[in-house]
Amino acid sequence: MMRLRNDRGTSVIVLAGGASSRMGTDKAMLPIEGVPVIRHIVEKLSPIGPVMVVTNHPERYRWLEVPMVKDREQGKGPLAGLHAGLSVSVSETNLVVACDMPFVSRRAAVWLLSRLGNAFACVPTLGGRPHPLFAVYRKSCLSALARCLREGKLQVRRFLSEVPTRFVSLEEAGLGEEAELCVWNMNRPEDYHQALHMAQAESSFADKRDDGPSEK
Repeated sequence: MMRLRNDRGTSVIVLAGGASSRMGTDKAMLPIEGVPVIRHIVEKLSPIGPVMVVTNHPERYRWLEVPMVKDREQGKGPLAGLHAGLSVSVSETNLVVACDMPFVSRRAAVWLLSRLGNAFACVPTLGGRPHPLFAVYRKSCLSALARCLREGKLQVRRFLSEVPTRFVSLEEAGLGEEAELCVWNMNRPEDYHQALHMAQAESSFADKRDDGPSEK
């Protein structure tokens, strides 16, 4: 098993262990502007720290050339992926992100890390809804994670009630529209088609912004 170097005190854990049953194909490999979603995520967040992918199909992602680890508890959902990633990470602080978030934000991630304080977990909310699969977790969570898995308490929100968790509102982060985009995820084919339109609109906006005002 490859070990992560810990140069900056924080690691990034990408959860890619799901079956993608509602999508009908591997969500992480769907292209956005010609690039697989998981590549977008890795490239966007790698400046924060070393990246690891949690997957039960490592052969699919070897081309990413990052460390990978399998769930220790098969078939137990994202909680098992979180446990597997934290177990291997050499960083006490870890940014965790699901592989189906094509518009993940490094600015939002840095803001979340700054809000962790003494908590075991820092979870963003938007419109009052928590988003625990784009959040910060300490390795200190491991014993509670193992207990929840052992007792069959597999809901991430249930686990969060058993550790010191800080919920922070993305509306207060000063991110504008980026706040909503960074926690938006794809589950079904129609979500993917929407993501393509969203990416095209954002690209067009960026082109116009970069071009500056047109000459008259």
